[in-house]
Amino acid sequence: MYIHVPSNLVNSREKVPIVLALHGCSQTAKIVEKQSGWSDLADKYGFIVVYPEQKKTNNPMGCFRWYDYDEKETEEVESVYQMLQFTKRNYNIDNSRVFIYGLSAGAVMTIHMLIHHPEEFNSAASLAGGPYKIGENGLATMQELVFMDDHTPEHWAKTVAHLDTMSNFPKLILGHGKKDPLVNIQNSFEIIDQFSNIYKMDTKEDSLILNYASNPLIEKRIYRNPKGEDCIQFYMIANTGHALPVDPGPADDQGGKTGLFAVDRDFFSTYYIAKDFGLIPD
Repeated sequence: MYIHVPSNLVNSREKVPIVLALHGCSQTAKIVEKQSGWSDLADKYGFIVVYPEQKKTNNPMGCFRWYDYDEKETEEVESVYQMLQFTKRNYNIDNSRVFIYGLSAGAVMTIHMLIHHPEEFNSAASLAGGPYKIGENGLATMQELVFMDDHTPEHWAKTVAHLDTMSNFPKLILGHGKKDPLVNIQNSFEIIDQFSNIYKMDTKEDSLILNYASNPLIEKRIYRNPKGEDCIQFYMIANTGHALPVDPGPADDQGGKTGLFAVDRDFFSTYYIAKDFGLIPD
């Protein structure tokens, strides 16, 4: 567990928000911190960021082991959960503003955290991830990520049946490159199908924004429940593979760093996700 606490929040008496940021395979906490720009936003807008990091002894590629669907998956979910509880005990955290964010394997782990501990989070962001319980085992799971089929919401219903009675499930933000060769973008549509069962909504977008933020590469879809609440927001990024879109620069809506799995698309995705979380005022 690595934690970033802005200097002015170390002894703060005011309750502050928290973001858990989970890295992808072959990444580290330091890499996701640098590329995503979460710590920079935390310093500017006043919140804490926790960066869980996988140990190579658990997975040589540094992947969170969400794909085991056994005690390893449960233990890793509980490990991240304990990091959140540790931070709550040691800092003045606003329990109504707890958020989680993940990239790739960390994105799927984010979905697993929501399924296991939905009561802890206000909202979540899953970038280039997949749904809960994708396949029967590790090999089948990896094949599904690359060659995901188009399933129905009914197909996924049984995987989240235990959440049927939950009335205040966390809101979800998705992001995916349209040319992702490692995690097919169909995975994000399957997440929408899966979570539609929880939100009691259909799977047709209620709002479609082309050229979002005046960027021709960005398409934003919004899915609402029958009450008109925005339950899922989905950023689709054209001309982009398995990578985090960033926009290095000095402006308020610029940030992040390019590198392996992070590309400049003139779109600082972390900034817009932070706005969706309510961490940045309009």
